[in-house]
Amino acid sequence: MMPIKKNWPTFFVGLALGLAIWNGLAHVTGRREPWDGERNLALYAGTLFAAGILAGWLTRTIWPRAVLGIYLGQLAAMVMRSNGELGLLIPLGLIALGIFTGISALGALMGKSLGQYEHR
Repeated sequence: MMPIKKNWPTFFVGLALGLAIWNGLAHVTGRREPWDGERNLALYAGTLFAAGILAGWLTRTIWPRAVLGIYLGQLAAMVMRSNGELGLLIPLGLIALGIFTGISALGALMGKSLGQYEHR
């Protein structure tokens, strides 16, 4: 598969992944935040890592845009699913979301390396 070279498609790949992760895990676990509960936390972290690998493999040199899209996609899903009840803990949620999205960045670095290794 050829890597995505343009900036916008890369961002939108990440955005779609972020929306899918947040909404999919909320649907599967029945929780508002995908990190609620021990098993859910492991599932969330694994899903973020896998999404990062996919984003890094597809985008290679511009993987940070995909990771930004993953963050913003999750943020959009968080806001949409909140029903207007973000509350006082939203700053803490944004920080946690950023930290967890770091897992996607690690996966993206691994995916980038796999993609470069594949084309040697």
